[in-house]
Amino acid sequence: MRDVARFGLTHLERGVVADRLIVPRAWVLECTRSNEGLADAYRRGVERPDRFAMYHNNWWVLDTDRGISAGLGIYGQFLYVDRSRDCVIAKFSSWPTALDAGRGDLHFALAEALCSRAEETARSK
Repeated sequence: MRDVARFGLTHLERGVVADRLIVPRAWVLECTRSNEGLADAYRRGVERPDRFAMYHNNWWVLDTDRGISAGLGIYGQFLYVDRSRDCVIAKFSSWPTALDAGRGDLHFALAEALCSRAEETARSK
């Protein structure tokens, strides 16, 4: 899980770790940059078009303006990156089924709450 979290931090820092480029910055930006063509294609192809803004390069983009995206795997593997709050959440799970939208929604609510709390705590220092 540490490696997944580290990849999330790399994504948060636009491909840079310890002043060294690890992942091309252009790729990281392309994953989350607002793209109406991709957003329209996403909305036409899914049951719940309100759940995410778009999907691109194996990244689920929740909010292009706030820089919130996620890497999701089956059975509840979860990586959440919130650039606006400088927050990364990695979580491994063992769901009984490969995909579960209800559990997924709980993961996103948890990540949002944790990032919000971290932001509040940082502001109070």
